[in-house]
Amino acid sequence: MKKIICIILLIALSFILCGCYSTNSDIFPQLRIAPSDKYADYIYIALRDSHNFNIQHLYDEVETENGYDIIIHIINK
Repeated sequence: MKKIICIILLIALSFILCGCYSTNSDIFPQLRIAPSDKYADYIYIALRDSHNFNIQHLYDEVETENGYDIIIHIINK
């Protein structure tokens, strides 16, 4: 009985660990874009070394013929 419980726990642990992977999402500061709220399809954009977001003037919206563009302001530290 103990063997069966141990095997089930090992299988469950292997399923949990299979979902772990490393991406560039570990780098901060970063910009994360979420195209949809139903899926985990984030796009991570890591900033270059010694750069950070300009909190006082973070972004601008520019109207285009197809919608609008967002310009994000990043400064050198």
